Amino acid sequence: MTASAVVPRRAFGRAWSHRGYRGVLLSLVLSGVSVSAYVPLMSLYLVQTLRVSEGTVGLFALTSLASPVVGILVGRLSDRISSRLRLLVVVSVWLAVGRVAMGLAPTFTVAAVAGIVFGAFGGVAAAQVFALLRELLEREHEPRQSTITSTVRTGYSLGWAVGPVIGTALASVLGYRGALVASGLFVLLPLVPLRWLRTTGPGRDEGRDRTGADEQASARTAARPAPALDGPARTSWGARSLWLFAVVCLLALTGESLRITYLPILAVDRLGLSLWLFGIVVSVAPVVELVAMPAAGALADRFGLKRVIVVGLVVGAGGFAAFATSSSVVGLLVGQLCNACFIAVVLGLGVTYAQRLHPDGAGFATSVFFAAQSLTIATGGLLGLALADRPYGLPELFLTAAALDLAAVVLLLLTTPPHDRADHPGDGSSGRS
Repeated sequence: MTASAVVPRRAFGRAWSHRGYRGVLLSLVLSGVSVSAYVPLMSLYLVQTLRVSEGTVGLFALTSLASPVVGILVGRLSDRISSRLRLLVVVSVWLAVGRVAMGLAPTFTVAAVAGIVFGAFGGVAAAQVFALLRELLEREHEPRQSTITSTVRTGYSLGWAVGPVIGTALASVLGYRGALVASGLFVLLPLVPLRWLRTTGPGRDEGRDRTGADEQASARTAARPAPALDGPARTSWGARSLWLFAVVCLLALTGESLRITYLPILAVDRLGLSLWLFGIVVSVAPVVELVAMPAAGALADRFGLKRVIVVGLVVGAGGFAAFATSSSVVGLLVGQLCNACFIAVVLGLGVTYAQRLHPDGAGFATSVFFAAQSLTIATGGLLGLALADRPYGLPELFLTAAALDLAAVVLLLLTTPPHDRADHPGDGSSGRS
């Protein structure tokens, strides 16, 4: 067996054998199904059901402008309250109602209002799940945090491998409206596996003996006493390096936002792919990510996070260039394969990188990362509004995405975060900066 196959196998074995890691992984699987059964249908719903232009699809993306602000504020709050899980329940119910409202919207205006009111909380749930994982890793003194985080993140990719097929199947049977309404139920499913975090104790699954104090400390991963969170690090707005990395993510993931919005239009409306074939094309990248993410985490633990992220951004630029020049399903598949490596690095490792830049506030650091990701919906929408209706709009959009990825590479190379373990390849310590 090759070394590349051994790394994912060992990482998955570690993640699955630990009750807490397994709960987060399964939650992310269901979260990936929920998002991917819904998001790829939105642009088609707007164009084919609400009868708006491709440029107006980009305008709709501006409804998410409040999401980064809400995400950061809720992230700061989450580091000071006693339970992240209660917050997750409230947000998930709100988002489920939003899905139903979106599917029942009679006009584009009503859909836009639903997008503003409910979509503002779109990035909160994911940020809180990764904050829970970070605190669990710290309590377990996990020596390979990048590997475990990226491996657990593959659960989201597995969900994305299944969700588009489910979503397009529902759309074929129920229509776009029915599929969006039905997806509201999917939002609540990721809460179920997280109940295991309430009883998770360090080492319980491995059969190791720990003191009663250690058991109680781990159980507080899901419900932490507020006094323990006091201190200047908890109340700060983060270091300059954290915000610079947020800009890197904004540049890079704007292209991903464009891909999610306009790849369905390119594949179905321009290249004439059937819905089922498009669903398969979308599912290719997440399947590749199942191997790419653990491998990227292992490479980051060995060579440093920053180096691996730079390589991933360059590969992502190549993927967007492939979309821009695609004239058949083959070009789309090449782009999807490159995109899988890009996502494995940026989304699989980006959370860990951000958390190391603000190690004493997991909720805030994670929320800044996801706020940057949420803002890309708006920046991608603005680019779509400006370019999509032009004669060569879609190729221009994807070439612009490639250029943004390369700009992100330059910015990341010019920034050196303090005390980042990425500068010390091969360090097998706890991963704390």
